Amino acid sequence: MIRLIERAEDGRISEADYATIVGFWDGRGSPPARNLLPTLGVISDEAACGFLYLDATGSGVAVMAWTATNPRCSTTFRGRAMHEVIDFLEREAGALGYHTVMCTHQHLSFHRLFHRRGYASGDSGLVQLYKSVSPPR
Repeated sequence: MIRLIERAEDGRISEADYATIVGFWDGRGSPPARNLLPTLGVISDEAACGFLYLDATGSGVAVMAWTATNPRCSTTFRGRAMHEVIDFLEREAGALGYHTVMCTHQHLSFHRLFHRRGYASGDSGLVQLYKSVSPPR
């Protein structure tokens, strides 16, 4: 069963949902900081999650990010849950008028999964970098 993430009073992911998805990164690298996650995110059966950044400049491109699965679930169960996450986020992007969904990930299994779903590879040497900035004073 897929559900939208619960939001805290500050509009970000709730502490409870954040604690759930942080566990998805156990042994797989660092989870995203809570304040990096967009407000459109879903969790499927406590086995998979994903988020969608929506471009506001009119490009028609949405970015699916922070897709992860719960390593404590079976491979088959978390695979089904991840398909449900991707299906939901793709449908939502289309319903909101976006024509393209991009995604980034680092695991070969996700690479194969997204290819099977019709995604094309871009630059294989891509490195994802980010930096926190403050508004001008």
